[in-house]
Order: sequence, then C-alpha cells, then structure tokens
Amino acid sequence: MSATKSIKFEISLEKLSVKFEGDIQTAERLQGEIAGAINSLASAQHKMLAPAPKVVATPVIDAGRGRRGRRRRKTTDGIDPAILDATAAPNGDGEDDAVNANGGSRARRSSSGATTLLTTVKDEGFFGAGKRTISEIREALGRKGHTFKSNEISPSLVSMTKSGALQREKNAEKQWIYFS
Repeated sequence: MSATKSIKFEISLEKLSVKFEGDIQTAERLQGEIAGAINSLASAQHKMLAPAPKVVATPVIDAGRGRRGRRRRKTTDGIDPAILDATAAPNGDGEDDAVNANGGSRARRSSSGATTLLTTVKDEGFFGAGKRTISEIREALGRKGHTFKSNEISPSLVSMTKSGALQREKNAEKQWIYFS
C-alpha cells in the first residue's frame, strides 16, 4: 500500500575551495573526509542515474568450520561501493583494473598470458635446444622480464602438452622436463 511520490532536487558543486593550516595528521584526516564526501555525492548521482540492478539469487554454501583462522576483511571505508562493484565499468570497456592498498595497479596473472609467453619462447627454439625443467623455463621467462612462480606456469605447460605443442617426461630426479 505504498504510493510512489515524485521528488525533484538538484546538487550543484561549482567550486570547492578548502584552506587549512595545521599538523599533517589533521590535514590527512580532513583530506580523507573531503574525498569521502565528494565520493558520496558521486555515488548518489551514480545510483540515481543507473538502472536498478538485477537481483540474482546465489546459492548459500556452508563451508563449516574447516578453517583454523579467519581472514582479515579488506577495509573499504571511504570508497564508493559502486567503484568496488565488479559490474561497474568506469572505463566503458567492461573491465576494471585491480587496485592495491597503496592506490597502484596490480597486474593480474592469467594462464593465457603465460601460454602466450611460453609459445613465444618455444617458437624461438628454446624447447628444441634441449629438455627443460620448470626452473629453467622460469629463468628463460625471467630473462625476458616476466617473473612467474612454478605454479603459475605449470597449468600452461600441461595445457600445451595436452594440445601437442610440447612433450614431457620425468627425469632421473622425478621432475617433469618439457621439450618439443
């Protein structure tokens, strides 16, 4: 029995000027509060202009108490939830860059990136010159400026083996060695 009411309002922020003189801690706190206030205004605008989100029911999975400790929750105080939402696309391309706690971007690892690099070194004759262990493969990629952990390139090596691009066998130390 709720009636829909029509409401109009306008927010105008033509110029914001803040002058401050004092200690660094107070200045940093003030700067954070101002950024939060502007962020709240932008979030309110985003919510007003965006269509209502589709609600998708997700199944609840009870993992029990299998873990010994708890993970710390990432704090997102002062950050617009719409920015954190994976469906938001501020760049217009549908993909957001990951941002670390220091504000810098963080590279995301993907198996397709490792596979591309492994294909490149294969095409350069790296695997034809001999049988290679994962550590030798990591060193070759490192010389090209790409540092990977073994568990980051292993799935790509297995995939390339399954597709026939590489072959593998175990050496005397029971390590997989890859060759073409």
